Amino acid sequence: MVEESLALETFSNSKSFLLSRSSKVLRIQGTIPCKMAQRGDTVPLFVDIRNYSNRVVHELQVELIQEQFAKAVDSWHSKKHCNSVTIVQKIHKLPTPIQKGQKIINHEVPLTIPTDISPTLHGKNFQQLYSINIIARSSGDGSLLKTTLPKFYVYDDPDNRLQTLLKPKKGKDTSPLSELPKEEALLDFLLPDD
Repeated sequence: MVEESLALETFSNSKSFLLSRSSKVLRIQGTIPCKMAQRGDTVPLFVDIRNYSNRVVHELQVELIQEQFAKAVDSWHSKKHCNSVTIVQKIHKLPTPIQKGQKIINHEVPLTIPTDISPTLHGKNFQQLYSINIIARSSGDGSLLKTTLPKFYVYDDPDNRLQTLLKPKKGKDTSPLSELPKEEALLDFLLPDD
């Protein structure tokens, strides 16, 4: 799980539009260097858009979504509550509109993580998770296509303890997560109990 959070992550989606042949699709793919960031960090999202549809993509909308899941338990029942809030919503104009038959590759869209949000929390009865949406938009039609990166971790590390956990020891395996105790410490750091 931790190695997955530190690795490059790709997420994508495609859509065929009504009155178009099946080959007339819009494809969007996002890549993020790491599925976790500290509050205040700017995360670079790299976006590829391939437009084989008759629609024109003018801009991208990037959203950071906070999702909260709570479970209330009494002696007879358990009840789950879910809440989802858009924390950041940013419109990013493309340098040129992406017309039919055009593409844009590796276009960088920065996403700044707010400093005033709570970090990811994971406990027995409460979870606070984050996800990132990238939405391709046209000026007239609005939203054309959305792709989502689930399970994005936001953490708070004012003392830079995370860098210490990730730094390999001299003369040891260069993989920062090669030792199980270190991975357990990293999990405790990122996902403290409630």
